[in-house]
Amino acid sequence: MVGATAQKKLLQLQTEVETDADWASAVLGQAGLSVVDVWPSWAGPCVAMRSKLIRFKLTEGGDAVHLFSANASAIEALARFREHSEPTWLLFGSGRLVCVYIGCDWPHLLRLVSSGQSTHQSLIWTLLGAYSLVGSG
Repeated sequence: MVGATAQKKLLQLQTEVETDADWASAVLGQAGLSVVDVWPSWAGPCVAMRSKLIRFKLTEGGDAVHLFSANASAIEALARFREHSEPTWLLFGSGRLVCVYIGCDWPHLLRLVSSGQSTHQSLIWTLLGAYSLVGSG
């Protein structure tokens, strides 16, 4: 049972986001670098990358890196991701979108997160064009 307890503690390092209100306050209102796993309800989150991101947070990122898992099917600002089955990652620097990455190439995502951690305030990457993820409110 020790393994289950350890797994539960690790999962607590990644915050689940299931509502528009949580999206606005938890992700867009967060200082530092936020890494968001975006997934539609029919596909679920990218479990394979979760443990690697948690390990990165614990060993290198610390309190400056925040991990989120967001259900695109429940969050209006993420509606454009409801039909995608590929792992999708959004990186935010203090609430501002700085990178969109689609895929599960861990070394590449790690480079993006590491670069974003050190320069998130001045970093302006957009791999898929201009996204407006603040919502239409």
